[in-house]
Amino acid sequence: MGVAALDPSYELLLGMHMNQSSGKLHPAPVADPAVGHKQHHTPHGTRRGGMVGLQVASAAGRPSQHAKENAMSQNLVSITLSDARVMAVEQLLADLEIQLSDLIALNVDARRALTRMGEKSETFCRQTIGVLRQNPQIVPPSVNITEAQADLAALDRLRPLVQRLTRLAERASDTEIALGSDVMNVALQGYALLKVAGKNQGLEALRKDLGSRFAKTARTTEPEPA
Repeated sequence: MGVAALDPSYELLLGMHMNQSSGKLHPAPVADPAVGHKQHHTPHGTRRGGMVGLQVASAAGRPSQHAKENAMSQNLVSITLSDARVMAVEQLLADLEIQLSDLIALNVDARRALTRMGEKSETFCRQTIGVLRQNPQIVPPSVNITEAQADLAALDRLRPLVQRLTRLAERASDTEIALGSDVMNVALQGYALLKVAGKNQGLEALRKDLGSRFAKTARTTEPEPA
């Protein structure tokens, strides 16, 4: 009896060899038309391992238990946020917002209109403020040297805090992306399993409903009212 053809979407679980001693992945066997049998590409110094992939349990196309156990899933991050931990972080954030309540927010237009002090101009600014502070007789009342000095002092204190907050925010954002990617990876593997084995488990309708995500819909333009 011939074996039923496998769905091409299950390629992520096929075509892969595992070295049993080292755990390294190697290319799948390639058929040589001149010889008439499959050849295994084995790197020098390693032993051939068993096939990691889909093994058909029957002509119906169901994946074997071995295939299910060896399907590799991505796991970039594992993190547990208990209620107590979340509450503690929220309290710390609330305290931080209180301590930094005098921080301001600028809209896009205001940010663009500002004259900014970059890395190259910072030395110029500090030296100029220093010269003016040492020669107050040339400074008119309209130029507030005292406020400029206070701004420099606050900048020196705030900058390290901003750097730490930025690093923490970037790590939180990357973790959020990684968690979503881990979930997406497993969902795609599960969808591939449904395409192969779902027909024999009464899951075809559910698989089609899930597959609507991949359906390409044509854009329609509604006619303008007369």
